[in-house]
Amino acid sequence: MYIYRVERFVIMGIEELSIKDLLLLEKLEGYNKLIEIGKTNFPDFYNELFCDYSSNEDIESLKRAIFIQWYAVSEPFFNTGILELDQSYQVANLFKVKNLLESNDIDLEFVAMLTHYYAISDFHLDMVFDMQELLVQFNSNKKLINGTRERGIMGDYWEKVLKNRNINMFDFEKFIRE
Repeated sequence: MYIYRVERFVIMGIEELSIKDLLLLEKLEGYNKLIEIGKTNFPDFYNELFCDYSSNEDIESLKRAIFIQWYAVSEPFFNTGILELDQSYQVANLFKVKNLLESNDIDLEFVAMLTHYYAISDFHLDMVFDMQELLVQFNSNKKLINGTRERGIMGDYWEKVLKNRNINMFDFEKFIRE
């Protein structure tokens, strides 16, 4: 079952979306996730936030949209509050990433994020094209990622990852050979 895009008349800027994202993150943190999350409307809120990010053309919005769609398939519902996301936006976002990678018009922070996401959920990121083929041309370094809570759920995730894990260079070429 897929959720399909509902056309919106107002496109929010990244500042407004960041506030919306942080408010949702704060609400999510207050729940006993395993027991209560299924009784909330978090899935609808996250799909709406995802669609809003996906509707914007700036790179930060794309980073956050890609994070949400990756997070939805990589973590269980009771951890994320994300259930189903608009399928048409997921495909469109992956094509945007493909275009950025092919044109080499992508910042290294985003490459590092994509490399991490690919290492965990390649099946999802390869849904539209072979991302591995395009990522291998870049050297990724998680030290380039700015993980701050001000970047919403994506920033909160990266803040925790960078604080609790080794952030040395991820050897993508070694990963794809294994």
